[in-house]
Amino acid sequence: MLNFVKKDPGMFAIFVGILGNIFLTAIKFWGGIWGNSAALIADAIHSLSDLLSDGIALFTYKIGQLPSDDNHPYGHGRFETVGSVLIGTVIALAGLGLLFELVETLRAGNEHILDIWVLIPAVLSILINEWLFWYTYRLGKKIHSPTLVANAWHHRSDAISSVAALAGIGGALAGWPILDPLAGGVVALMIIGTGCKIIVEGCRDLMDEGLDEVKIEQIEEIILETPGISGFHQLRSRKVGGKSFIDTNILVDKDLTVSEGHHIAETLRRNLFRKFSFIEDALIHVDVEDDSNVESIYQASREELEQHVAEILKLEPAILELRALRLHYWKGKNTLEVFLRVTPEKTIEETAEILQKIRHKLLELETVREARLYLDPGLSGK
Repeated sequence: MLNFVKKDPGMFAIFVGILGNIFLTAIKFWGGIWGNSAALIADAIHSLSDLLSDGIALFTYKIGQLPSDDNHPYGHGRFETVGSVLIGTVIALAGLGLLFELVETLRAGNEHILDIWVLIPAVLSILINEWLFWYTYRLGKKIHSPTLVANAWHHRSDAISSVAALAGIGGALAGWPILDPLAGGVVALMIIGTGCKIIVEGCRDLMDEGLDEVKIEQIEEIILETPGISGFHQLRSRKVGGKSFIDTNILVDKDLTVSEGHHIAETLRRNLFRKFSFIEDALIHVDVEDDSNVESIYQASREELEQHVAEILKLEPAILELRALRLHYWKGKNTLEVFLRVTPEKTIEETAEILQKIRHKLLELETVREARLYLDPGLSGK
C-alpha cells in the first residue's frame, strides 16, 4: 500500500492531508476543551470533517484512476466527481450541525474565560492548512483531479475558519468573551458555504457541463490552424471526472478522398492532444458542408445512381466497361465521376461526342449537379 502511495502523487497528497488533519483535530479539541474556546472547538470539528472528506477522497480518487473497461468505455473519472459532491455534502452538514450548537450556546449566554495559550492551535492550523491547500490544489490542477481540488478547498476553508477562530479568541482575551462563540458561528457559516460550493461544482460536472469559454476559444484556434480545414460546426464538450471529451464536425474540400479527409481529422486530433492535457478523447466528423441546420439525407443512394448510369451507358454500344463510379454528395445533389473504357475503333472526335452525349443524359437526372467523365489512357481514340 505504501509503495502504491509513493508512486501515485495524488494518493500521497491525500495521505499528507490525513496526517495533517489528525494532528490539527487533536490539538484543536484539546485546546478548545481545556482552554474553554467555542471557536476552537468549532474549528476542531471542521478539521474532523476534513478527515472524513479525506477518507472519501482516498476512496473515490483510487476508483476514478482505474482505466476504461468494457462496462466503462469512458473510464471511471465520473466517480471522482461523485466523490467531490460527497465531500461537499459532508462539509455542509458538519457546518450546519456546528451552527446549531453555537446558536444554543449563545442562547444559554455562557461566556468562558479563555487562556492565552489557546491561540497556538489556531495559528498552527492557519499555517498548516494553507500549506496543504497550495500543495493539494496545484497537484489537483496538474493531474486534472476534481477530488484533489475539492479536498484542497476544504483545507483552505479550514485555514479561513482558523483565522475567524483566532479573531474570536483574540477578542475574548481582550475583554469581549461573546466574540468567541460569535467567531464560531462565522466559522460554521464558512464551512457551509464551502460545502455548497463544492456540491454545485460537482453537480455541474455530473450534468455534462462543457468547457469554459477560454478553453473553447483555444480549441477553435487549433481547429482553424490545421491545414485542410476550412471551417467547423457543432463543437461540443463535456467533463468526465478531471478529463474532458470533445466532438466537432470539420469542413474539408468536397473533392478530397476519404483517406485524405481521415488524415486531416487525425492530424487535428493529435494537435489537440499535444496542446491540451485535459482532453481525454476527441471525436472528429468530416463534412464537406455545414449540414447542422438542413436535412442530411440525400435524395439518391449509390445503388440508385449506379442503376441510372448503367441504363444510360447501355444505350451507347461504344462503351466497353464502367471501370469506376465516384460520388460526391454536396448541397443536396451529387457530382458523378465516371471512369470508362471506350472501343478503340472510335476516333478522338467520335469519343468526345459520345462522352458529351452521356454527360448531358446524366445531367438530366434530378439529383445530379455535375458529371465528370474520364477515359483510361491509350484505350480510346487513334
